Amino acid sequence: MSSSQTELTDATTEESAVEKKVKYYLTPFTEKLKLRNHVKGCVALSDLGVCPRCVIRFTNQKSLPLYQEKEEVLNGIIEGMRKLVPEIQEEENKRKGRKEKKEKEGKKDSDVQMEDTSTKKDDNKDNNNNNNNDNNNNNNNNNNNTSSPEQSDGGEGSSTPRQKSIYCPACLGILQDIGTPAFLDKFMENVRQNGFEFAKYSLNVAVPSSILIRQQEIWYYLRRKFGKGGVYHKSAPTECIIDIKEVAKWIIGPLIVKKLGYQYKSLNSDFKIHITYHHPETAQEYLFVLKNDRKRKRNEELLDRQKKEAINKIIKEPKIEAGEEKHEEQEKEQTSSERNSEDEYELEQDADEIRDSVSNVFKTLRFLTEDDFIAAGKVPPAPIFTPYSYKLSFEREPIFIGGRYNKYARNISQSPWAPRHFSTRVPRKILSVEEMITPILKPYFNCSDMIFSASGREDIDVRMLGDGRPFLIEVRNPRRVKFSPEEYKKMQDEINQSTSLIQIRSFQRVGRNDVLLLKDAEENKKKHYRCIVWLEKPIKPEDLDFLKELKDMKIEQKTPVRVLHRRSLATRVRLVHSIKAEYINSNFLRLDLITQAGTYVKEFIHGDFGRTSPNFGSMMNTKADILQLDVMKIDVEFPLPDTRQVRKDIREHKMKKDHIQAKKEDYLKRAPEYAKEEY
Repeated sequence: MSSSQTELTDATTEESAVEKKVKYYLTPFTEKLKLRNHVKGCVALSDLGVCPRCVIRFTNQKSLPLYQEKEEVLNGIIEGMRKLVPEIQEEENKRKGRKEKKEKEGKKDSDVQMEDTSTKKDDNKDNNNNNNNDNNNNNNNNNNNTSSPEQSDGGEGSSTPRQKSIYCPACLGILQDIGTPAFLDKFMENVRQNGFEFAKYSLNVAVPSSILIRQQEIWYYLRRKFGKGGVYHKSAPTECIIDIKEVAKWIIGPLIVKKLGYQYKSLNSDFKIHITYHHPETAQEYLFVLKNDRKRKRNEELLDRQKKEAINKIIKEPKIEAGEEKHEEQEKEQTSSERNSEDEYELEQDADEIRDSVSNVFKTLRFLTEDDFIAAGKVPPAPIFTPYSYKLSFEREPIFIGGRYNKYARNISQSPWAPRHFSTRVPRKILSVEEMITPILKPYFNCSDMIFSASGREDIDVRMLGDGRPFLIEVRNPRRVKFSPEEYKKMQDEINQSTSLIQIRSFQRVGRNDVLLLKDAEENKKKHYRCIVWLEKPIKPEDLDFLKELKDMKIEQKTPVRVLHRRSLATRVRLVHSIKAEYINSNFLRLDLITQAGTYVKEFIHGDFGRTSPNFGSMMNTKADILQLDVMKIDVEFPLPDTRQVRKDIREHKMKKDHIQAKKEDYLKRAPEYAKEEY
């Protein structure tokens, strides 16, 4: 067989496959009455320049494979519908004839004159629902005119020929080329080069607000052309058509799975692909909605004001003198003259709020009537001559990493700190724990930002000793998320080797639930402190014996003076669980305290001008002050062991154990008797 014959055979096979698909998808439109009633509307939309996918959207079809088909199949379906129109029209004429005959038979005994009158009325009703008679009525009555795409430019009653739309007036061309190789190849290349590490993804689609407006205009066009009954009985198309965003997801989602191997997950996915469409040609169409909504609000306000005035007039009718009456007329004239300028100003003010916002346009569309659209010449929508553009962006849900840090210096804050009392022209660099950790980690995760938080915070002059303070880092939009325990250990070692002022330990990935655990520890856990205290009055060792008997002592602390500028004024009740004192000399002590989380230890020692009661100074009947303070321990188990790693270790251990047992059994089968005894 020659090459030309082979190509001809392949073309014939492909053509037959397309015909089979067209026949399959057309079957519901021939057998199901509800879909059959849509056929004439589908053909009218196709004549209007609407793309095949949008035509099918307006039939409320939820078949995913149908929207994923190639253009040849979709165009074949529309042509098949066009061939069905004469058959459907003939059926409608037969039904109309049977209806007329039945009505005449039921009215044989009635008066002939009344029968003729009622028959004419029924004929008029049927003619209004008939597409052919609709065109005759449109010629007779300009107010009810809905011109065909070939005769009108989209305005009501316009006689100028309508220009052919290059792009779909319903979707602005979005669904028109979404399945073409040119669009898909570029889209897939952008997804492939995004640099993110993911296995599952979800798709978010944002479309211009003008699509919602045009959707409404097309719906009103169908209602005017084919009557407000049947499949077009609802005044709004929201429940009667498929959302364009859902169709876009149905087409693009499986293609990414097929070509790139990623798993599509419509909900609760850690990784999101955002497609944002723009269309400059229709960017200002939302102003029509806003302007009409402004008029509606004005009318409502006027009606409310008139009702109130009428009620007040009934309750108490005031006497109006001639001068007052003239003054009221001047006020009304002034109000009416200023109203137009106020409308224009408010339109400009609200334009920024509603601009290209689908949710705002959707809310406002509910208050506009069909007559508002028709009066503005918006039915059917204007043709589209320029293409859309789209922007692709990627977003990953944040991950959390954490561990514990020790701070060994008394001039380091927990987070970046800039003194308020120093001029910005005087450079003053104060190191922070956050600034020593996050810059080293960012290159590993290739993230957009890192948010550092910890279980409470120590003052800049307080050291964090013992097993350290639990901390957590929220890694936002990371491109890489999968790290082995050895890699986390490498990050930890790099931070520890970069400075001797801080050290971190137990560094690993943590879950979202651990965030709640960390926040709970700030208020509900115990904390251990060690401090050096000075006393004004000399004491003896035996003066400290009473401290051994103190347990769970309640103290009341007003917000300290030193933090009053950033915390609300309140009185907080805290517990001092125990106090252990070590005598240094007559004026100096070393105290080991265990307190409830949230206790201001410095203020407990010196009293904060009496704002903490009781305090250590009042207990010792002398003035006291704190010289040094260290945090020794925080009673919270954090970070928790990585359950995934634990399960992995158990699984590997079991596999290793089974492997050893299998080798042992295999050896005993193969080895000679003396070797078995030795074993």
